[in-house]
Order: sequence, then C-alpha cells, then structure tokens
Amino acid sequence: MINYEINQKIVPLRFQVKDVWVRRLMKAIEKSLCLRKKYVVSIAFVDVRTMRRLNRNYRGKDKVTDVLSFGNNEKLNDFAMPACCGKEEYLGELILAWPYVRNQAKDEGKTLEEELAFLIIHGMLHLRGYDHVAKSEARKMFKLQDHILKTL
Repeated sequence: MINYEINQKIVPLRFQVKDVWVRRLMKAIEKSLCLRKKYVVSIAFVDVRTMRRLNRNYRGKDKVTDVLSFGNNEKLNDFAMPACCGKEEYLGELILAWPYVRNQAKDEGKTLEEELAFLIIHGMLHLRGYDHVAKSEARKMFKLQDHILKTL
C-alpha cells in the first residue's frame, strides 16, 4: 500500500488533483511493482523559481524541470521530511513544477491528468531505483512506465 501526502497549495483549486485520482494512481503503481509493504511518499508542487533552484542545487542543472525525485536516503535541506511513518517505509519526495507541468501538458496535447500521471509514475520509478541513464535500464524503466499508464 502506498500512502501519500500532497501539497498543492500553489495550484489553483480548479486544477488540483482529487484524492480519489491519486489513490487510483498509487494503486496502479503498487500493483505493477508488486509492492507488499506499506509505503508513504510526499508529493509537492512548487513554483518554477523554486524548481530551478532545486534542479541547480541538487542536479547541477540551472534550468526548470518538470519533476524531481528525492529518495529517502537523500538529504533534502529545502523540505522537511514528513512526520510519518510508523510502520510505513518512507519512499521519498516528488517535486512537480507548477504551472510548468500544465503548460507541458498543453504543448504535448495531453490532459493535465495524463501528464501528471506520467510524471508521478516516472518519479515513483526513480524512487524505487529505476533509472534511464544506460539504454538497457531506460528500456526497462520506460516499458514499466508505459505498462502502468495503460492500466489506468
């Protein structure tokens, strides 16, 4: 089971994702990854200035990006770790850039939900250790990502 905390305060109300949608997305990820333990992930929307700063400070890339993933073993000075976790394992933090992701969805001809599903799945796979640096790893990660998207 994947529980989550979501901070979308900067997202206008009409664009905020609904709890039922996030639960359905987490269920699809959980099932596809065969997760048996209880996990928790934190999801936060930040403005583009904050995202650029995070990308520069943690990845050395001085530009805005759509999503960043910080695993539970990474020291993230910019955000407080959640006060969970009891019997849950903390997976990490997903940071999404608003309104960058909304504009990206428009540019790619996707709905906002389609783009957010893609980015959250992508980030969750990174939190579970998947990467796309090497071609063989990329094929495996993107195949799994596509599979999860198709189950929604």
